[in-house]
Amino acid sequence: MKYASSAAGILVLGIGLIALLVMLPEIISLNETARTQPAQDVGIGCTSDTSGACTTTISSAHEYSTPAFMTVTETSPGSVDRTASTTVGATRVTLAITGLNTTPTAYTFTVDYMERHALLSEGANEFLQRLPLILVIGLMATGVGGAIAAWATIKGGRRSKR
Repeated sequence: MKYASSAAGILVLGIGLIALLVMLPEIISLNETARTQPAQDVGIGCTSDTSGACTTTISSAHEYSTPAFMTVTETSPGSVDRTASTTVGATRVTLAITGLNTTPTAYTFTVDYMERHALLSEGANEFLQRLPLILVIGLMATGVGGAIAAWATIKGGRRSKR
């Protein structure tokens, strides 16, 4: 009887792991949709320096520390996608754009990015950012606890009497 309950517990943990692994991409996608909203800044200007770089500021913080989910498009003097040569600053509102003309030139950009959803508090946003990790750690802790309980049951450990 003790082997049957241990096997059932291991089976349930296995099914839980498979379900989480299958559903995790969808959970992450829905999570990101809930915590962010698209934003666009049009007509952001800056002038390149002699190294071919310029720094500009967007109106609200980008939700990611990299240009992920961001598009930086040069609208003047040309029409070029500058996303690959853009670095997001530590404050996430400053953008450093490189690969520009080394002769000081005035540029205008349109930036599409993701900002924190307006109806979401900072604390809720922090929680939602970490939710996928919390789910994985929770499943691992449950798995370890279940494995320890199963091992104790199989080895003849104490069982509660009802």
